[in-house]
Amino acid sequence: MSRNTATSGAMAVVIGAALWGSIGPIAALYPTGSALGLASWRQVVGSIALVLWVWLSRSGWSRWGRRDVRMTLAGIVSVAAYSLLYFPSVFLCGVATATVVSIGAAPVIAGLAHRMRGGTVSRAWLVATGIAIVGMCLVVLPGAHTSGNWLGVLLAVLAAASYALQAHTIRALVARHGSAEVVAVLFSGAAIVLAPFGLLSFGLVTSSVISVLGLVYLGVFTIAVAYALFARGLRDVSAHAAVTLSLVEPVSATVLAALIAHQIPAAAQVVGITITIGALVLLARSDSSSA
Repeated sequence: MSRNTATSGAMAVVIGAALWGSIGPIAALYPTGSALGLASWRQVVGSIALVLWVWLSRSGWSRWGRRDVRMTLAGIVSVAAYSLLYFPSVFLCGVATATVVSIGAAPVIAGLAHRMRGGTVSRAWLVATGIAIVGMCLVVLPGAHTSGNWLGVLLAVLAAASYALQAHTIRALVARHGSAEVVAVLFSGAAIVLAPFGLLSFGLVTSSVISVLGLVYLGVFTIAVAYALFARGLRDVSAHAAVTLSLVEPVSATVLAALIAHQIPAAAQVVGITITIGALVLLARSDSSSA
């Protein structure tokens, strides 16, 4: 593999992760009470874009059988649950806290689930997990005096569990189907599950042209384009490198939240974000070495 190819692959992953990081800051601009509507309409727009992506790519649809049913249903539920949990957590505890906790807790939860199923975890994993927990506590600390903040943190942790399940189901399904096809199926199913919430909140999230454009951006760029770039990058960089590069997401979310939504992180949060990202790099390396 040439250096230029590896560089372009890495840039694709970084840009995709940066787009994911813009979800929270854009959502924070919408009125309170619009979280579930945002979750629903983002899925609708994103699933349409993904289906068009598969169709225009002329890759075709593979044959889905009975053995795919369980993983497909689990994937649909996990994708829908992540949106239902993450968007309210942004409004309750802020973009930085919601994003860092939902990302940082996911590999920790995945590792604990692996251990509960009888698997083993390395000493490096235990050390990195402890560091990640300390970092996330520092991120949460500035809002610890409010009950709403703690509810938001709880939702972010549950979102992390949903994300871990989502990653597991996608990984299992792409072994038998194309990555774009798998994501299109799961997000389309999630859009159907979330449709009632979208109908109830239609007025809140379509109150102006800017609001509608925001929905289009969230669906097209943070779902279809971001996943397309991430999948493109995985062709030229290792999964371990992709996981590490995708840690630009919490950085992007924090910077954009400060610039767009005027949510300036406290000093303790900046330290916590740095520690959490460092711990996640260690977690990714421990996973890579044990694979």
